[in-house]
Amino acid sequence: MIGVGRKLADKTKSRLICALAGYQTESMAREAGEYGCDVVMVADNPELKLYRSTPYSEVVADFVFRAKPNVLIVPGTKNGRDLAARVAVKVQSGLTADCMDIDIETDTGILLARRPDYGDSTMSEIRCEKHRPPRWPPPGPGRSRYPPRS
Repeated sequence: MIGVGRKLADKTKSRLICALAGYQTESMAREAGEYGCDVVMVADNPELKLYRSTPYSEVVADFVFRAKPNVLIVPGTKNGRDLAARVAVKVQSGLTADCMDIDIETDTGILLARRPDYGDSTMSEIRCEKHRPPRWPPPGPGRSRYPPRS
């Protein structure tokens, strides 16, 4: 996720703000910075040791309200899909799932999300012109790669 976010942040000359929720997250926060996050917002609490929909969605929605991101990227895992949907409702935003590629038009700021349709036989491009910020393009599982550490 950081690699995709870094690409969009660099293209729009923005800061990459990463949200990290969990328990005993100090080393993960440091590592997120090494992978390219400009700012790491952390919620470290024993209640967040295991994923549960309500506490995690409340924490991430709070991150969104405080940081006001232009784009929020959430992994396309089972928990990520649950989280993205719940947070999108809490912050009254849209959601685009299973993205294979994410880009942004620098002149308009419109997010472009490409995703497979019809059993992966065709690709659609979704232009996220409304319900922003934030916009939600969770990539499908295994579709993003780690950026190099610095």
